[in-house]
Amino acid sequence: MPYCSKCGRQVGGEMQFCPNCGATLKTPSAPEKPSVSVASGNASSPAYWTPFANAIALGAGGTTLFGALVVALYLNRSFWTIQKSLTASGLAPQEISFLLSDIRILIAGAAFFAVFGLYFFAMGMAGLSPSALAVLNSKDRRVRWGVGCFTGSMIAGGSAAQDMVWNVYSPYAFGVWYDVFFGVASIFLLLLGLFLVSTARAG
Repeated sequence: MPYCSKCGRQVGGEMQFCPNCGATLKTPSAPEKPSVSVASGNASSPAYWTPFANAIALGAGGTTLFGALVVALYLNRSFWTIQKSLTASGLAPQEISFLLSDIRILIAGAAFFAVFGLYFFAMGMAGLSPSALAVLNSKDRRVRWGVGCFTGSMIAGGSAAQDMVWNVYSPYAFGVWYDVFFGVASIFLLLLGLFLVSTARAG
């Protein structure tokens, strides 16, 4: 039990004034909670897009894009050379198409990976801007949805490029409506992603 500092009388712990002399009693103050500043809280929060991730995106995207283009050019040259040779040998068009089907698949795959590399290279280039980096690391949900739209746009654009290349190298045109669908979906998702990211709040 505490005592009054003025008259020495024993008082209750919840009393604010001494009942004997009326002196104000010192009540134990509640421990102060450490204040957490907004800046320190943001500084300790993990960043989604770091300079290391930006360098990985630039390197991987640029390498994938360059490699896919080189492979596509080499396969393109081989395709027409082999087709010319097979045609001169007197094979039927169906047989030639069957023999060249593997090269068509590889060229279509190279087109898809070219779009894949272009996407990551563009993300890496965007990360070089401090303002864009701040938006990419924003906790605004629109940024997450925007990046998701960019990813969907990459997949749809890669599929459209893959089907388009396949139709170019195939004697029988097919899947034109697939190209149109995936192309329109890619453009729509790209514009939607740009809108969401551009309207998001940085920080």
